[in-house]
Amino acid sequence: MTTRIAVVRGVEQINGGELGIYSRLRKFGYDVELLCNTRSRITEAEAGMRIRRRSTPFVASRITQTVPGGFLVGLVSPYRYYHQYLTGFSKAVRDDDVLCPVDLGHPTSYQSIQERKLGKKVVVQCWENIPFNWPHDRPLHEHFEAVLDGADHFLAFTQDAERALSTMGVRSERLSRLNIGLDLDHWKPGTDPKPPGEKLRVLFVGRLHWSKGVHTVIEAIDQVRTPVELTIVGAGPEETRLRWLVEQRRRRGNATAATAVRFVGPKFGDELVRLRQTMDVQVVPSIPTPQWREQLNQSMLEGMACGLPPVASQSGAITEAVTDGENGWLVPADRSVDLAATLERVASDPDERLRRGRAARGRIERDYELVRQSQALADVMRTKIRPP
Repeated sequence: MTTRIAVVRGVEQINGGELGIYSRLRKFGYDVELLCNTRSRITEAEAGMRIRRRSTPFVASRITQTVPGGFLVGLVSPYRYYHQYLTGFSKAVRDDDVLCPVDLGHPTSYQSIQERKLGKKVVVQCWENIPFNWPHDRPLHEHFEAVLDGADHFLAFTQDAERALSTMGVRSERLSRLNIGLDLDHWKPGTDPKPPGEKLRVLFVGRLHWSKGVHTVIEAIDQVRTPVELTIVGAGPEETRLRWLVEQRRRRGNATAATAVRFVGPKFGDELVRLRQTMDVQVVPSIPTPQWREQLNQSMLEGMACGLPPVASQSGAITEAVTDGENGWLVPADRSVDLAATLERVASDPDERLRRGRAARGRIERDYELVRQSQALADVMRTKIRPP
């Protein structure tokens, strides 16, 4: 019989690109499906696999629909993350052989561990790069420890995550280091040379949240003497404040910042590829906190695949993909002065932008190509978990 794999995700926002290496396991003889939240809008075309959906607990779902971010749920300890559980989980995975949830703290990882008593294998994909980064109240602590103790295998998708798992006591035989895989026939540079522009065309793609540091870019533009145009792609809780920051500059007579920033909302697929192909650089200004640092930033990798060199902050796993002076520029996090100075240098040297853009594409081809990373995952599954 064919080994059945369920890629398990309880969150609403699912990154289709992150599922790429799982979807290709079918080429190696596995039967793969996505088990996710009924409120997730991901399609089978985006996931690259069949989808089964389960609901979340009714009360938690109602709360998280009315309270931004499910904040109220997070105030009551045993029910924190409750809205990410999937109801009828045991029945949903009854015919599956291998369960692949994500990270230690997600409820579906804990639910998956409970199914090991029925002979199922559990392979947990990990991004978390801060060891022991969980509340030490009893219910959640026990959930995290159960996943650490019970999972058959862990997939660390960054060096930071691998170090964190090792620090928490995961032995090397239970741990494999992989990269995500990108479809380089989709994410690619444009065929035509970029037309010269009077302005440095800077792109940000991501969630508009304080930790992503977009406000730092707006502050930096105030200090850049050469013409810059910043295009912000995405949505999130900080959008209103970011627009307000731009409006305040307009009201105070800073015409440069007021006219240099444009918000275009979320973009996906071919539209996002074409937009990236018209830009000069991408900015990744993430700000680490005691509880979080950048776990990879897939949008940065997609931009690099399009030949777009990053101007990125030194946060978490960003430095694993970006080498300052080679395929991008690294700047201290949350330092608008340093970011402004770097943008000045970037604007003044178009040849260097092109050189680092080509190096960025080369780095993705070498370390993040979809077929190669899918093969690596299939090898782990076949040799350490269960053959197809």
